[in-house]
Amino acid sequence: MSSSEGLSYVVSAASRGQSMASFQCADGYSIEGAVQTTCLRNGTWDIEQSNCGNTLIFWD
Repeated sequence: MSSSEGLSYVVSAASRGQSMASFQCADGYSIEGAVQTTCLRNGTWDIEQSNCGNTLIFWD
């Protein structure tokens, strides 16, 4: 199951005036998609927003 639940991001300035966003998931979730994206000159992002999926942990 994927969703934006648990997803946080930080936007920072990059070289050549472009912004970058770094994605991170809350504990218990794993990132599905890229961990970083760049804002293009036309104002769109170079990838779609990433999602967080539930992480399954199996104990022996």
